[in-house]
Parts: sequence; structure tokens; C-alpha cells
Amino acid sequence: MATLPKKIEVETKAREMLEREGVPPPDRVEYGYGCIRLFWSESKLVLVIDIDDYSEVDAKLGLETH
Repeated sequence: MATLPKKIEVETKAREMLEREGVPPPDRVEYGYGCIRLFWSESKLVLVIDIDDYSEVDAKLGLETH
């Protein structure tokens, strides 16, 4: 599970990227179990950023990771 400080860091970086690219800031942000979600109400858009690293789980299940 991603820690709260990690989620805050990811949100900050996402906001910086959006501002740099001229995208308006999200209307709402939610912190999930292992992700953050950024919502834009008018355009009915959500960006989900997965934070957790599942490579160990994938390896145990025998799944390919890229």
C-alpha cells in the first residue's frame, strides 16, 4: 500500500505536470488504497495514477512484467 507521504508527492508531481502542459487543475482528488484519482467534473474525466509496485506479486504469479 502506498503511504500518505508518497500519495502527496505523486499528487504534487501530477499537478506540476498538468500546469506545465497547460491542463487545468482537477476539480477533486481522491486517495485510494494504492493510487490517486484526479477528477475533472465538466469534461467527465478521471485520471488514475497507480502508485503501488506489483512486480513482486506478478513474479510470484508467473506473469510477465514490462
